[in-house]
This record gives sequence, C-alpha cells and structure tokens, in this order.
Amino acid sequence: MKHRDSQKSLEWNSIKNVIPIVENYLQLKNIFHDPNFEKERPDFVFYNNSISIGIEVTECHPSVQKNKKTNAPAIKSFKDKICQMFLRNDFLSSITLDRKLNIIVDPGRNFRLSSHPNDICNSIESHLRALYYGGKCTNSTLIRGIRVIETKGRNLIQFNNIARREPIGCLNLMESITEKNKKFVGYAINTKCDEYWLCIYLPFEENSQSNCIEWDVNNIEFNNFINASKYDRIFITSVMPNDIKWLKGNILSINSSFKIDNNIN
Repeated sequence: MKHRDSQKSLEWNSIKNVIPIVENYLQLKNIFHDPNFEKERPDFVFYNNSISIGIEVTECHPSVQKNKKTNAPAIKSFKDKICQMFLRNDFLSSITLDRKLNIIVDPGRNFRLSSHPNDICNSIESHLRALYYGGKCTNSTLIRGIRVIETKGRNLIQFNNIARREPIGCLNLMESITEKNKKFVGYAINTKCDEYWLCIYLPFEENSQSNCIEWDVNNIEFNNFINASKYDRIFITSVMPNDIKWLKGNILSINSSFKIDNNIN
C-alpha cells in the first residue's frame, strides 16, 4: 500500500502542470490530489456532469533507452544511497550537535557507479574536515568539492545535479508512446472515458526539456506516428513549472475561447 501511495504521488506530480487546463476544460475548480480521481488504468480520471477524461502517465528515460546500466535513474539511486550513508557519518554527527548542515556535493572525475560507497563517503568527510579545520582537501578525484550551508531541523546531504538540459529526441518519445499504445485497449476496456490523454513525463535526472524536440526522425513520420495513436491528446511535461508541450490535441489551438492565466506554450 505504501509503495502504491508513493507511486500515485509521483504520477500526480507528473500531471500537475496540466491540472489548470483540466480545470478549465471541465469547468471545475481547485482540483487536488484526491483518491477519487485515482484509477489503475488509466492512472487518473477527471469528470464533470457531461464529460470524463482519463489520463495515463508514462516516464520517458532517454538514458535508459540508450544505456541499460549506466543511466540517469541508476546514478540517482546510487547518489541517494551515498547521501543516506553519509548522514550516519561519525564526524558529521560530532560537529552538528547544536547546529545542522546542508551539504551539497560535486562529483569528481573518477565518480562512477562502480566506485565503492565507503570511498566516496571518506572523500566527502575529507572535504568536510578541511572546511571545518581550515586547509585544502587533496582527496578530490571522487568528490570535486562540497558546499556547506547551515540549516535547521536535520542534516541534509545532496548531490549537485544541475546540468544543461538537452532537447528530447523524437525516437525517445516514440519508444515511450509505443509501450502505452500497446496497452490502450486494456485501458479503454477497464475504464470508459470520453477522452484519453497520455502524459509523457521527463524526470529531472534525465536533464531533458519538454519544450524543445530533437528531430532525429523525419517530422512527417513522427507526426503520422502521433496521429495514429488511439490517445485523443498527448503531451510532454517535466518538473519545471508550466513546462508542457502538446504533441496531439492541443486544447489551446482548437478552442479559441479557452483562456488560462499561466503561459503554457
């Protein structure tokens, strides 16, 4: 049950940028994450007295499609493991009895999934000792450096994941859509809706932007592929506020009277 709740919370965050559009389209107010909207297939169903919308969510992971092992989700999971380990570090505990620290970690040139977690934690500790006692840390191949900010409540450890956001490739989108196209009949049988929407979510760790597409296939081929999908509307979102791009069935273009305060495109 806990895993399901967590999964539904992630799926809700994936569609949060389109919620204002759903509200306007169905003439509803203040839609929030309510179990009444949750379904197995599709993931969410929104409705008023005359129309229902089923929204299915899928994550697009270009790094996984490119490399099955060394990919963004695997690297994120590894970094999360390191952070959890270092929170139990004895030196960190000894210097944070009456204050708490937010430590931001920059990976070094030799940081790899194959690196031993203890070695990485030792490198973080070396940098922290150098900051605390003064001096320079020479153990910088696994961890290039750290930034430390005083905080409240509890210690925080996080990796600096800021990177240039790349355009999302058509082939990546087509692979994600293909998987959901295969399951569409099951969704339609499971829950009857007037419209079915597909949300393609780009997780933060993929560093891909939804509003910019790399045309690695012919645009006519891509458009024909999109139009052939049984989903009435298909859109891309990411973690960025108002980040949404319509691939099919753009409501803003087919309904000139539709207005929304946020800048969508």
